[in-house]
Amino acid sequence: MNLAPAPHGIPPPAGQTIIITFGRGRVQREGGPVEEVTTGDVVLFPAEERHWHGAGPENAMSHIAMQESIDGTPVTWMEKVSGEDYAG
Repeated sequence: MNLAPAPHGIPPPAGQTIIITFGRGRVQREGGPVEEVTTGDVVLFPAEERHWHGAGPENAMSHIAMQESIDGTPVTWMEKVSGEDYAG
């Protein structure tokens, strides 16, 4: 998946793992700091942990996202991340 820097928050019901395959990006867990990620990084999000991930402000990012479905729902898309939250 290629992402521009305009992510939406998601709380995956069974957790999620992302593998950064190209570029530089950002992730943030609810209440935590914005973290930088780069090619080769693996990020684990536990079940129901509200978070977002997306490209960096000056860079593209591609990743593989893996998650299980519960009752046919792999993720619940939340609101778009604000510019203030994205900037950290």
